[in-house]
Amino acid sequence: MSAAAELAPPPALLTLDLAARYLSVSRRHLERLVVAGELPVVRLGRAVRVAVVDLDDLIGRRTDGPMMSGGGGVSR
Repeated sequence: MSAAAELAPPPALLTLDLAARYLSVSRRHLERLVVAGELPVVRLGRAVRVAVVDLDDLIGRRTDGPMMSGGGGVSR
C-alpha cells in the first residue's frame, strides 16, 4: 500500500452494498431502513450513497443496554 493510500481518510459516503456490509445487514434490510425514513441517503445523479455519519447515528439510536441481566457473568 502506498503512503498516499495510508493517509487517505476513509470515504464519507458509501454505496448501498458497502453501507449494508458496514451494518452487517442485507442490502434489502438497508433499503427498508431508507424507505422507512430511518436512514437518509445522498443522491448524486443516479448514484445513491449513505453517509458514514448517518450509519453511526443509526447505530447509536439502535444501541440497547447490556443484553444479559445480572452482570452477564458465567455462573459456575
